[in-house]
Amino acid sequence: PFVSFFCQPVGLDESLAMVMNEWSKGGYDAILGFSQGAILAAALCTRLLEKGQPPRFAIFLSGFGKPKPAGFTFPESPMPIPSLHMWGDADEHIPSWTSKVLAERFDNPQVHAHAGHHIVPQKAADVNIILSFIEMIGQPKATSNGITKTGGPASPGYPGIPCDELVVALRRYSAPRQTAYAMEELEHPGTGTYERLVALLLGKDYASMSHGACRTSEDAVRVRLAGGWQDVTLHSGAKAMLLRTPTAQWLLAVLPADAKLSWKKLRAMHGKGTRIATEEEVVEVTGCLPGAVPPMAAAFPRQAAVVADVTLPEVINFNCGLRTR
Repeated sequence: PFVSFFCQPVGLDESLAMVMNEWSKGGYDAILGFSQGAILAAALCTRLLEKGQPPRFAIFLSGFGKPKPAGFTFPESPMPIPSLHMWGDADEHIPSWTSKVLAERFDNPQVHAHAGHHIVPQKAADVNIILSFIEMIGQPKATSNGITKTGGPASPGYPGIPCDELVVALRRYSAPRQTAYAMEELEHPGTGTYERLVALLLGKDYASMSHGACRTSEDAVRVRLAGGWQDVTLHSGAKAMLLRTPTAQWLLAVLPADAKLSWKKLRAMHGKGTRIATEEEVVEVTGCLPGAVPPMAAAFPRQAAVVADVTLPEVINFNCGLRTR
């Protein structure tokens, strides 16, 4: 029944025509779809993209990419439309794998799994995921001529200003802010260290940004400067290196990114056999991929002692458990 119901739709073309007609009147910025409405929203994105008038963003709740309705095809390449995909881990109607298939039809999708069933999520923490996404879309971006614009393409008849009224309405739900992740960020070893680090920094004075994946300190400096951060240098970057002592102790050596570790001094203090950890050990102890290790061992799933260089500046920059943040 599930397959025959979704593969032999009744009224999809008529519904899409009606929505397209309404959209053509102008004044619309984006679309949100739930369950069957999500596949209609995906069809709308496809049709508007074909016309060169894509929505600024789209939000899909309990959407599905398989099976798709007969007669409907996705573009061959992922659609360059900012998108957020949310589904319930306990959804008994739409399994999470098919929601992920739909997400893969979009370029750089943001995804979030809530703990509920086949519902429109209403808990404050989940609503804040949507709020964070919309605020990200509304952030100004620099253009080649130096003029700033908001984060997505404007729809016909809409000037492209941020969705202020919607943001204000969503802010009425107050809860600790959560994060929507790109799909590659959810791959092993996951986001646990990042989330523990954010919790440790709660109430502290810090700034964060999302960026393309970078592993080296030089790459990190480039993306931070490109993101508008000032006074970022190799010296301000905190390089964190996981080490193993002969007594089976884990050490986290933290030093400026432009400095080199003195193995002579380190081994004099901790033993001649002290060595750098393998990539597999880094993942196991820190919960991070190499290049994403933060200088705060308290966020790790395994215990490690910190050895910090006294020449570190007062303000430091570092990847915080993910190569993309």
